[in-house]
Amino acid sequence: MTTATPAQSEEVRHRRNVVRLMTPAVLLLWFLGSIAVDSWLKGPWSSVYWICSFVALMPLVLFVLPQYWRCPACKSTFPRGSNGSSCEVCGTTFDL
Repeated sequence: MTTATPAQSEEVRHRRNVVRLMTPAVLLLWFLGSIAVDSWLKGPWSSVYWICSFVALMPLVLFVLPQYWRCPACKSTFPRGSNGSSCEVCGTTFDL
């Protein structure tokens, strides 16, 4: 196992904090916005809004987060359970 440089460890810490803070914030804004629109739109348009907003949010989860949550040493995606502490592909460990 190789140890990451301080700059690489700082990059992983920063990305981990961004993901930790932005995910609940985006979900909260989506939920509160949906409640506001739900009270404004009545009937079937409310369901259409929920479905469209969910479909618009899915690319963020499916494409943006995996592109952002990568190892700075080898550019491979971190596994789900690693929490960014190590990369299974290149064997680099990060000082978090």
